[in-house]
Amino acid sequence: MTNKKTISSFHLEPSVNGIFQHNDRTNVPTYVKTEFSHMNEINRTAKQAEILYQNLLRKSIKNYTARTGQKIQTKEDRFRWSAVVNISNETTMKDLEKLCQIFKEKFGWQPLQIAIHRDEGRWESDEKGNKIFKQNLHAQIEFFMLNEDGIYCFKKSEFGRKKMSEIQDIVAETLNLERGLNYDEVNEERVKMGLKKIKIPKHLTRNQYITQQTEINQLTKKLKNQTDLEKLNKDLLNELTLKNRLLRAEFKKNNALRADYKELETTVREIKQLVFENKINPAIELLANLDSMMENFEKKMEGKNNDLSGC
Repeated sequence: MTNKKTISSFHLEPSVNGIFQHNDRTNVPTYVKTEFSHMNEINRTAKQAEILYQNLLRKSIKNYTARTGQKIQTKEDRFRWSAVVNISNETTMKDLEKLCQIFKEKFGWQPLQIAIHRDEGRWESDEKGNKIFKQNLHAQIEFFMLNEDGIYCFKKSEFGRKKMSEIQDIVAETLNLERGLNYDEVNEERVKMGLKKIKIPKHLTRNQYITQQTEINQLTKKLKNQTDLEKLNKDLLNELTLKNRLLRAEFKKNNALRADYKELETTVREIKQLVFENKINPAIELLANLDSMMENFEKKMEGKNNDLSGC
């Protein structure tokens, strides 16, 4: 079952020195709430991750040199990349290992360390003044971006917007989370609807990403809801236009009275106002009244014709 309360997100940036120690809390950041650190999970300690990294690095360098007779061209500061992954309370280490395996098979990324952090967030007060911990729940995954042949597997030319969007799809599907906002798809739909494009957020650093994740998720939901609402409003107005034309055509055909036109004009005006105020349900109910108006008018015309035929 998909967790509709948690929006997926996968954020990559070059690893920094000491990241293995950060992940296993050998080095404890000042913003960490240590009373929750016992709830964290790691698949490898900093020492184990460093040993794995050095072994993979030696193997990649050896194979690359043997194959090409040259030194690896990739800069050392691009060998390792860190991913911050949004997760839900139901996400397990096994789920994240499965995700890493998919990335390894599909892109050649080799996972070095996986950590689930449950000790980052902030204290807030609820409506009664009670202190509650607002958790920034996430996982961090360290990747070695050279494959066994020493080939760099995260070339900018190969990982454009389309590929990165595919990665977000994989994350959402694998972790059973709601897909985050796909700006390309949303903007494509908005252009069709005659709406302005949504501005794509600027790149965030790792720390900015973690501290702002809750706000980003809220913005994502808001934007998706806003887009859905605008589309629904436009659909309602299109349907209103169609029904208004049909009724007017029927009125004209049967020489309707001014009272009939006035009733129609009033209803149309009320529906437009409801749509403008985003009062969707009342607008839909009133829109259905136009069908009744058509039926009543047809019945009235039938009765009138019957009276004429009886003369």
